[in-house]
Amino acid sequence: RVMSRMFSTLVVSASIAALATGCVLLQVRKQQQKSENMVRIWGNVRTEEPHAHPLVVVLVRIEADTGTIFDHFVVERAGRFYFVVTPGTYALGAFEDVSGDLVYEPDEPALSPRDSELYELGPGDSVEDIELVIHPEGRAHVDGPVDISALHARTIHDQTRASLGQLSIKGQVVGLDDPRFDAKNGKLGLWKPFDFVFDVGSGIYFLGEYDDEKTPVLFVHGIAGYPREFEALVEGLDRSRFQPWFYYYPSGSHLDRIADHLTQLVVELRHLHGFDELFVVAHSMGGLVARAFILTHYEITHNDAVKLFVSISTPWGGKASAQKGVERSPVVVYSWKDVAPGSTFLNGIFYEDPETARVRRRLPEHATFHLIFGYRRGGKLPGASGDRVIAAASALRLEAQDEAESIRGFDYDHTEILRSPEASARLNEILASALR
Repeated sequence: RVMSRMFSTLVVSASIAALATGCVLLQVRKQQQKSENMVRIWGNVRTEEPHAHPLVVVLVRIEADTGTIFDHFVVERAGRFYFVVTPGTYALGAFEDVSGDLVYEPDEPALSPRDSELYELGPGDSVEDIELVIHPEGRAHVDGPVDISALHARTIHDQTRASLGQLSIKGQVVGLDDPRFDAKNGKLGLWKPFDFVFDVGSGIYFLGEYDDEKTPVLFVHGIAGYPREFEALVEGLDRSRFQPWFYYYPSGSHLDRIADHLTQLVVELRHLHGFDELFVVAHSMGGLVARAFILTHYEITHNDAVKLFVSISTPWGGKASAQKGVERSPVVVYSWKDVAPGSTFLNGIFYEDPETARVRRRLPEHATFHLIFGYRRGGKLPGASGDRVIAAASALRLEAQDEAESIRGFDYDHTEILRSPEASARLNEILASALR
């Protein structure tokens, strides 16, 4: 019931007053300062001539006149790349991954980091609008193949030399009983998102080795959530046809940045494994993250791999107590701003013009959407009807209903619904129908 307590008690005004006198908000402020001290490097990469292969941007960190591959970013076609790293001096390279294995072969077209401008970046600096162009005759200055994914500087406990991409989990096989999936780490992701990335590990986890005969089902948790919350739904999953994946992320962060992170992880995993279908199941705030991801993924890649999206108890219209937190708390958790009703983020996942909300931004046609919600409410409890955390009016926002292939409600509260046999059965019906 962690999710319920977070939304219904911690974000209301009474708890804000209590938090302000303690150390929690001080911790949040310190975490946000660490995040803002990170360096952001943005740009676009393309080939000079038309290409049919993914492009890999390589970030090199320069120290004592020596360059070390520090991170990489994969795009399925010409498009934007970004890195979030600690301050330092960096150079950029890129290559056309003809072999499709994240290994640079000396005969593959490349832009060498040696030919790159050096970027000396201090705390909070950013560099934008970098243009990388790979010429067909360009080559990197190496003697043999270079395995890009194997050359990261693995310094996850050294917060002075780190990269978000370097620290991301990309298909690590674990069990749901892994200590990282404890409830306390879900809370850590809300209150200490920066430390969560280092101490827990943000990214996509597998329950088994990748199987190209089974369709991946990606589960996305909500605020203060963690993968083990989906245990009952996973137990009910037809494991002969589906392989469960989990996106684990710091839920106190900006939701648009979380969606961007998820997009890059999916692009890279698809690059490595070549899957043609991905189903997404998301709970609570995770539904907001998932929708933003699906929109961003398609707009960037034009790839139709995400075929199915199921949201469970998602606050499509926002959460009023998050708005109170934004208005009254001396320190505001970033995700509270995004979940507040009428926020730019919420409007932006339904409208191309978030300020005026006139031009709809719809899910791609290939992504079928199903909406599941809870409606339990004690007969004498005051307030709007809903699941004791999310108001029904928010869970049933008209724009979400308009795009839903089906809408199904169950008599469970916000977290009980993840353990309900009825919701599990309905999810399995949806997944099975999507394979036909």
